[in-house]
Amino acid sequence: MANGVINPHHLSLLKSAWPAAQHYFDQPAADAQRKPVAPVDSPALALAAAAADWPRPTLQRLPLAFDPAARFTEARDQKLSYGDAVNVADPRQALFSRPEGSFAARSLGNAVHACLQILADRIVNQGDSPAALLAELPSWSPRIAAILRAGGLPPATINTLTRATLAALENTLRDPDGLWLLASHAGGDSELAVTALTPARVESVRIDRIFRAGPEPHAPGEDYLWIIDYKTTAHGSTGLDDFLITQRATYGPQLETYARILAPVRSKSPDRVRFALYFPVIPRLYWWSAADAAN
Repeated sequence: MANGVINPHHLSLLKSAWPAAQHYFDQPAADAQRKPVAPVDSPALALAAAAADWPRPTLQRLPLAFDPAARFTEARDQKLSYGDAVNVADPRQALFSRPEGSFAARSLGNAVHACLQILADRIVNQGDSPAALLAELPSWSPRIAAILRAGGLPPATINTLTRATLAALENTLRDPDGLWLLASHAGGDSELAVTALTPARVESVRIDRIFRAGPEPHAPGEDYLWIIDYKTTAHGSTGLDDFLITQRATYGPQLETYARILAPVRSKSPDRVRFALYFPVIPRLYWWSAADAAN
């Protein structure tokens, strides 16, 4: 301080805060006459003196019966259910139905979905061959592990699911139906996010794969709208046919919702819509028509 003027040292914290703190030091003369203050010898004391007039928060005393542990008990009672954990030692046993299921199963699905989107883009937009992508797959391990780490999984589980993801991608690239889904099609898109205003509410959906093609897989044409959902489940100990029927019953309504939103936009009548579930872990393509769904 010199001649009553405070000049904070250029290396001090007060110097950085001076634009906001200066008015607490530079009190007008009228204020000084109205409320004399003791002279101060340092900026810190001046700031403390100014702070004496700042509003103080109202303190409330906790009741004697307050029990902080009861808050945690109440929170546990209100915790949402995420379903039972599954044994991911065998990835085929990582079964789940949205929104239930283990974090491991969901992370596996996220990784497979993300990589299938990349494969479709590489095949359609960059012209990479399935053989070249198969040869490249082992180098994807770090990328896949990074996706899985986002699920907060332990390292051992990440290693197991990385191998499971690579196996699912290899299955898809070796499967004629899988390659047909990833191939270039009219109006093709992957992980398409759509928000639509319906009579009931606003609906937001994400479609794993959508394109126009013929009336059946591999058939020529582009007059039919195909809506595909990828599923990283497997039939396990149940028979394949029963498993596919159950999966259709579970996810068919979801695909029909997609169709109600997208078919009018794509100028397709219900009889020109095809639904499909693809299981890269098996691998298996299971499809049906909108007319079949109505029966």
